[in-house]
Amino acid sequence: MTFKELLRDLLAFGSPIFYFLVFARALVGPYPIFVNQLILAGILVFLGAAAFGDKVDWYVVRAGVLSWLTTLFYAHDGFTLFVLVTFTGIALSAYKLHNNLNKVVLAIVAVLVIGLISVT
Repeated sequence: MTFKELLRDLLAFGSPIFYFLVFARALVGPYPIFVNQLILAGILVFLGAAAFGDKVDWYVVRAGVLSWLTTLFYAHDGFTLFVLVTFTGIALSAYKLHNNLNKVVLAIVAVLVIGLISVT
């Protein structure tokens, strides 16, 4: 595995397929609050992508939203640390692959906005 492949693999955590995989898993269990948060966040990501297009790295946004919501769901310090390290790797991977700091910063801002809205 090359370094570039590792960077791409980290970004895969923000793919729409992975988002739907987490959503499908939440549907299987009795987790209505988590499901509602994922639905609202998914709608906001879709609307944001429609409004802002390529100005934001939406892989980072989806990965960040999933990181935030799953951290709240599991509420475990070890998992929170793992997610923090992984998300940091995702954000750095997006920057390294695309060399566009602005898109990554806007993605992190979008994560904060969407995350705050979807958990309230």
